[in-house]
Amino acid sequence: LFPSHVISDQYATKKVLTKDGDVYTGILVKTPKGVAVRVNENKEFVVPEDQIDQVQSSKSSVMPAGLLDSLTPSEIRDLMVYLGYVPAEKMAQEKPSAVRR
Repeated sequence: LFPSHVISDQYATKKVLTKDGDVYTGILVKTPKGVAVRVNENKEFVVPEDQIDQVQSSKSSVMPAGLLDSLTPSEIRDLMVYLGYVPAEKMAQEKPSAVRR
């Protein structure tokens, strides 16, 4: 519901500032050629380590906020049950309007 509230280290993004003044934000992956900054599944930038000026932690998640905004309370309830966050037995006792976004 709130992607940037708690971000796992596995998915934490970083800002890489280069000596040339370029800024790349994404997930860092070490490679033999330097540091690859994955912006998304199809795009990454390789920055040689000697060109990196600074690496900063980013406080925002790569997952966009508001993904559930278009869902109804019943759909959100079904999703939470499917993901295993709430036992189906407990949700069956509650009315859909009792689920808060």
